Amino acid sequence: MGQPTYLTTGFTEQTVYSGLAIIPIDFVGNTVFTEYSISPVIGNGLSLNTTSGTISGIYNGGVSRMSYQVTGTNQFGSISTTLTLNYKGRNLRREMIDSAVGSQYCGS
Repeated sequence: MGQPTYLTTGFTEQTVYSGLAIIPIDFVGNTVFTEYSISPVIGNGLSLNTTSGTISGIYNGGVSRMSYQVTGTNQFGSISTTLTLNYKGRNLRREMIDSAVGSQYCGS
């Protein structure tokens, strides 16, 4: 274990779709981290495992774009990186099909 000099996911942006489980996002660096934190707090079905540094879950919020600062810490110091999540809604085409099918049954 040594002093942290970098922390990364291998990418800086990720698209997340409402109602779908995300592929877990792992943070890694040049050393072993004993704790991870995120700011602002991530939510709406997603969470950061503060021991492993993995973001996972099923997003259930609205459409938005949010940048997070993730920090990895060990006894020799800490290092941060930024990750931007682009939150998207359900597939618009699927919603249009569902709406059309629903209107046929409603007599519209």
